[in-house]
Amino acid sequence: MTPRRHFTIAFVATLALTTALPSAHAALVESPVFLHEIQGLGFHMIVQSNSANVGDTIRFTAFNQGTDHDNAAHEVVFCGDGPTPSNSCRDQWASSGLIFNNQTAVIDVPAKRAGDFAIYCDLRGHAAAGMAEVFRITGDTTTPKTSGGGALIGTLIALAGVAVIHRTGKK
Repeated sequence: MTPRRHFTIAFVATLALTTALPSAHAALVESPVFLHEIQGLGFHMIVQSNSANVGDTIRFTAFNQGTDHDNAAHEVVFCGDGPTPSNSCRDQWASSGLIFNNQTAVIDVPAKRAGDFAIYCDLRGHAAAGMAEVFRITGDTTTPKTSGGGALIGTLIALAGVAVIHRTGKK
């Protein structure tokens, strides 16, 4: 067999193998968050979707919904410290900033690691009054999600190097 034929066979075999391998793609998880202040009933936070996988991006769309009166401003925080709202979050993954009555904020949160984490209103007393939820992230934190494209490109570069070496007669 000629060197060119060896390269062609190796290239086709590698291409077939890398495209046949399953690839995990990080997802965009959409989760509306509803913030309510209802006179006589107190503060409420409703998070539509409470889970994602490591490597996903969680898009929280927070709606500060005035119902029977004008809501105060709220600030949604996603804290990586754990499932309990904190007075001083040490690992804040994202924050909405202030969301005023009948306004909306979009917060993109990278799902960095597995565990249960707090999403809550960071204004004093609001989380304790009911503006808090637990969000679960599942999956393996040691293996980030990637597409198969990186492996294919790396393989093609390696094969090109082998072809160059083979062509020049070096071993």
